[in-house]
Amino acid sequence: MTPKKIIVILLAGLAAIFVSVILYITLIIDLNNYKPQIIEQVEINTGRQLVIDGDISWWFIPNIGFTLGETRIKNPEGFPSQSLMAFESAQADLAFWPLLSKRIEVGLISIHGLTLSVHTRADGVSNLDTPQKTVAEDALKNESAEESPENSAPVTIEDLVIDGIEVVDAKITIENLTQNSKQSIKDINFTLETFSLDKEVPISFTASVDTGEVQADIQSDGHIKIAKSLQKFDFIKLKTKVMVRGDGLPNQQLEVQHQISGYFDAANQYVNLSSMDLSILGIDIKGNLEAKLASIPNIEFKVAVSDVDLDKIFAGTKNETEVKSGESKSEGEKIEEQEIAIDLSWMKDFNVKGLMTVDSIKVNNLTMSGVHLPLQLQDGQMQLSKVKAQFYQGKLVSDVTLDGRKSEPRYGMKANLTGVQALPLVKDLLEKELISGAVNMSMAINGRGLDDKSLRSKSKGNGKFAFTDGAIHGINVAELIRNSYAKIKGQTIQPSNEADKTDFASFTGSFKLADGVVTNPDLKLLSPLLRISGNGTANIVDETVNYELQTAIVGTLKGQGGEPLTDLKKLMIPLKIKGSMENPKVSLDMKKLLENELKDEVKNKLKSWLSR
Repeated sequence: MTPKKIIVILLAGLAAIFVSVILYITLIIDLNNYKPQIIEQVEINTGRQLVIDGDISWWFIPNIGFTLGETRIKNPEGFPSQSLMAFESAQADLAFWPLLSKRIEVGLISIHGLTLSVHTRADGVSNLDTPQKTVAEDALKNESAEESPENSAPVTIEDLVIDGIEVVDAKITIENLTQNSKQSIKDINFTLETFSLDKEVPISFTASVDTGEVQADIQSDGHIKIAKSLQKFDFIKLKTKVMVRGDGLPNQQLEVQHQISGYFDAANQYVNLSSMDLSILGIDIKGNLEAKLASIPNIEFKVAVSDVDLDKIFAGTKNETEVKSGESKSEGEKIEEQEIAIDLSWMKDFNVKGLMTVDSIKVNNLTMSGVHLPLQLQDGQMQLSKVKAQFYQGKLVSDVTLDGRKSEPRYGMKANLTGVQALPLVKDLLEKELISGAVNMSMAINGRGLDDKSLRSKSKGNGKFAFTDGAIHGINVAELIRNSYAKIKGQTIQPSNEADKTDFASFTGSFKLADGVVTNPDLKLLSPLLRISGNGTANIVDETVNYELQTAIVGTLKGQGGEPLTDLKKLMIPLKIKGSMENPKVSLDMKKLLENELKDEVKNKLKSWLSR
């Protein structure tokens, strides 16, 4: 027998002995006999009680692996559920020989029927709180004290291969009695197909969430890639669909779909979403985002948004709220609306810089298009600089600031309107025709508090406006003067087919805002027939107006019979506007008009007598 054959026979014999030993270990040695020792070691190392109701099996060929049957970790005493965590079965295996070349090859990692119950009692104690100090913790502290940082080195591997990971039918329940809240996540299914470093791997996830007030179904799938350094994680076309249901949502349901691509750099704590495509409530949002993670993250973004109709979105929510509000009031009972304070303290937790463009926005029936919205948030202060939009055939340019550093937010706004058509704007806003014409306006407003009451009562500012080639609708001043004059003269008032409006070539004024009152000191309206000037106030808290105007006739105003009312050219006719903003009362000051008329008659008679 040659030496070569002898070596082959010896190797074959050793292999046979090795296989026999492995078979003996796996077939003869029953790990179920060692359950008490396993349970004891778990309690020593974690302080938790482990219960293994299922069988334990293991194998060495072709890989080192095990399966574990029904198992649970018991809750400490004083908690309602018996188990903190439990599962029906778990399986994993690992190839031994690749470890020698710094390669990790893992078979299918599978866990079925996982349940996790997190409970916080009314006294604030949670079943996740660390149990009393364990023997293992003391040992770890002693070891860490002996280790030197210079001797520790990061673990590196050449490759990591996993045949797959699956979590089937898992459930998580979170109950907090200090907050009187309970949430559950059920039907959790997670699948990661054959995985290898630096390669794209398919991934999928589904779950159902119930917070008590809101329910949601989640579906997600896409690809991920993990670098060999284990420091960079790519996600490629990760699609997610969320269907949310709840009474507080528009139309009681909300569907969200998005697809993102990007990566996370763990070493530099950096996130880059190179592509974002989001659809929510019929609104499409596309763009990109990057963030440097820190105690205060720095975020930069650029997004383009499609048409946004907030009136349509919140119509269902508003109707539902009104119904519930009506149901909550008993007969004869008056419930005052409570203002909800708006808290902007969260603005101190982020630094943000970005640009948002919006095709169109509709809110309170007002529409603007081509919105250009640059945003910067730094140290709790937000600036929207050079906001631009097309607004009712004109342009809007605005600067807005928000300061969330104090408990009561501060704000400021400077805005300029150019060439805006007033009639469609006011008609959309108030559903009535009040004024027409092209308007230019500038204003500067600042104040404290963002609730409705504060916006009305704590705002201060000033501005000016100029309308051209328009009309004030709902009042015909010329006809009002004609009819009032006819009454004074005892004439019969004839019906008129004239439009109920007062045309003008220009209408200008300025305003000051303080303590909930808008003051107009210099109103002027010019037309070929009339000159109107005066002043007044508008109280935006109780929504009332009080204006006193003087009207002068500069053109030819005809009376009831068609004859010119030349006498009125000599008079300043007082005009009053008073009452609610919703339905103001417009009238001539008849007393002053008669006084002026009598004074002129006396003067004329006196002049005539003196000239004799």
